[in-house]
Amino acid sequence: RHINGLNVVVLAWTDGKGLRVPLTFRFWKKPLWRADKGHSYFAFDNTRHQTKNELAIEMLDWAHATGFKPAAVLFDAAFLSEHMVKYLKFRDWHFVSRIKGNRHLTRAGKLLRPNDWAKKAKAGQMPGLGRALLVTLPGWGPVRVIATRLASEGGKLRFLVGSNPNWGRGRIAALYGHR
Repeated sequence: RHINGLNVVVLAWTDGKGLRVPLTFRFWKKPLWRADKGHSYFAFDNTRHQTKNELAIEMLDWAHATGFKPAAVLFDAAFLSEHMVKYLKFRDWHFVSRIKGNRHLTRAGKLLRPNDWAKKAKAGQMPGLGRALLVTLPGWGPVRVIATRLASEGGKLRFLVGSNPNWGRGRIAALYGHR
């Protein structure tokens, strides 16, 4: 059975002590499907379709114009796109995000995916998962990646990325915890 619902992208501010205040939001609208051409550039209400990343960047532009200067922008892995990374670099804003295990990073000039790090660390071929590993994220540059088990996700192994290479494991995990 089909249930209509709302998909909302929210930009919120936090004081880092538990207070979270929504600042602005946008409704994401699914693109129309056209049997002859696939996805359309229009949503169901004939407005221009925007991706969730486009909506997020639109809200970050608003925050910048309003004068916000975040210590870090926090988001989940779905928003860690090349477009978002380049936007944040342009604004000179740091970020912390979850990163998918198959994301392409480089370390010492060689391709490294977070999942591969987990396998190699277990085999003793790389530093252990308890460290903040310095790698390169395309479109940004040097970042730190950590492996963690998030209680909110049943203790499954997840990877977080912090855009400031000087941040350690504790800082990245603490910032992401405010998300």
